[in-house]
Amino acid sequence: MKCEPDAEECVNDTYLAAWNAIPPERPDPLRTYIFRITRNIATAKYHANTALKRNSYYDVALDELEECLTSASTIEQEVDAKELSQEIDRFLDS
Repeated sequence: MKCEPDAEECVNDTYLAAWNAIPPERPDPLRTYIFRITRNIATAKYHANTALKRNSYYDVALDELEECLTSASTIEQEVDAKELSQEIDRFLDS
């Protein structure tokens, strides 16, 4: 999951929400006030990231199967690339 960018976005959203929501008087427990805003934003972000359309149970299985699927290169191209790599290694060794 994208934890670090989401965390940065939550922090920035918290600053903006606090700036827009703090009443003219300073809230008595300011820390609690900010934590509550942060918790609400983080919860909303979590629900957005884990919505059914964005979170498939099959993502892990498909990632594992990706290696088994056909690739754009053919066997001949892979053999040629391996032979070329060996020739370059031999040249560099001499």
